[in-house]
Amino acid sequence: MKFNHSFKTLQNSLEKYKNYEFKYLVIDNSINYEYFSEKEKNVFVINGDNSEREFSGWTRGLIKVRELELNYQVALFINEAYIAYNDSYIDKYFNIAVKRCLRHNAAVGLFDKNETGRELISKDLTFKKWLRSNIVLLPNQILTKLDSFIFISNSEFEEIIPAEFPQNVNTYNDYFSDSIMINDEFKFKIFNWLTNQWHSRFDLNPQNWGLFRMKAKAIINEALFGQTINFMGFKTLWYAPRFIVYFNKLIRKISIRIRN
Repeated sequence: MKFNHSFKTLQNSLEKYKNYEFKYLVIDNSINYEYFSEKEKNVFVINGDNSEREFSGWTRGLIKVRELELNYQVALFINEAYIAYNDSYIDKYFNIAVKRCLRHNAAVGLFDKNETGRELISKDLTFKKWLRSNIVLLPNQILTKLDSFIFISNSEFEEIIPAEFPQNVNTYNDYFSDSIMINDEFKFKIFNWLTNQWHSRFDLNPQNWGLFRMKAKAIINEALFGQTINFMGFKTLWYAPRFIVYFNKLIRKISIRIRN
């Protein structure tokens, strides 16, 4: 694991909630052979699959949960980087998030939005915000209708970004195929994020074309995650009512000023 303390941090945070019974399935991408073990009571570990980032790993996890016939009402999908950088969601809002998930039979988590305010289009789905994939609660009713967390196939992706680095590039559009699978706004969003805004941004050239394609596919897959859930007839909601989040942030700012 990249962040070895992540799982223990998560487990310690969740075990504070005594009104729930937890079972954990750790998908470990550092194990590259078929593997399954119950490390301790209610803690299972399987080998990962990072071919489609967290989405392929979660698909493996979903298959294993069904094989084990684990009973659950709500499943928390979370990656280790999120836990390493920010666990306040779990510590402050987990109980609220679970109740919202069950009450509304909805996917509950965090959202990103298009800063320009313009609509993004992918596979005929139109949206301005999307559910983040790094932490999300899903009720059993949604998961029983999902067979995979991979929402764009290789053949579909080939219609968006070609396998070979393009020649005669003049604008960002030239890095993409002439496809109606995604609109120009979404193309710019992908290009700008990976080459300008992201903390690990990089220049585009033939040497890192594979990296660009991999990251771009993950962005599209994440965008389609929540949109697919909505298309299935389920809601996607913030982890807590916005006024609660804003109120807590305000209290925190006031307390910091008082301490200073």
